Amino acid sequence: MLEIDNDVASPFGTYDISPLQRVVLSVARLPCFCRGWARPTWTRILDRLRPGAIDYVDDAGAFRLYPTTNLTENGLLLRKDYNLAEINFLKADLGSNSVFLDIGANIGLYSIRIARAISNTGGKVIAIEPNPPTLERLRFNVNANDLDNISIHAVAIGDYRGSANLVVAEEDLAIVNAVRDDESGEIPVVPLEDILNEEGVAQIDALKIDIEGYEYRALHPFFTHCSKRMWPKRISIEHLTTEHLGDKSDIETLLIDIGYIFRGKTRSNAFYSLGD
Repeated sequence: MLEIDNDVASPFGTYDISPLQRVVLSVARLPCFCRGWARPTWTRILDRLRPGAIDYVDDAGAFRLYPTTNLTENGLLLRKDYNLAEINFLKADLGSNSVFLDIGANIGLYSIRIARAISNTGGKVIAIEPNPPTLERLRFNVNANDLDNISIHAVAIGDYRGSANLVVAEEDLAIVNAVRDDESGEIPVVPLEDILNEEGVAQIDALKIDIEGYEYRALHPFFTHCSKRMWPKRISIEHLTTEHLGDKSDIETLLIDIGYIFRGKTRSNAFYSLGD
């Protein structure tokens, strides 16, 4: 059973990394030691030195991290370049008054880094995160960065209006599956159009989506019903190579069919840009 420890009351800096943790982290980040297989070991060592949260700061943001409970938080702490290629790809063409949409925002890794990058150009970030404990961390991290250009929506994006329950898989807050059409569900589910209408958005400049296999159900209605003028110019999407609850998404095939161009990939995500 995953134990959730969310301190969102203590001010940022309460859990500054200790000197001994800093030494361990500098070793863990060496190229020969930062492989995926080694990360659980380093995480256990850091947690034994001082259990619980770590308040982490780098040039692109401040984050309160719980690396034993969330793959994203673990990766951010142990790898300086974690998801950096994805973030740089999404930021590349963001100009004045740009809109970045983060579906499955988790703790705000993408949202905060991109919001900081576009904060002086009138840019806006829309972060969507339905999972309550992760949502708490997202809100805390946004406040810790003193950002006023991020709006947060506590909903799941789907192909219907209703509710769902969330199930945490593998004791990891980064891996959450939705039980759809669950009348007892506590998580509201809405089409993406509802959020865009609420925000008054006429154009999405960049989009990142990572919702554990439900990408097709979230995006297909949007591409079907919304004008092409609204379509994101750049997309980063989690690789979809496994089946999720018996429904293997073909969103990447859809993207190619409607005019997106494959631009490359990392170990975890694929990049697309909208063609002419």
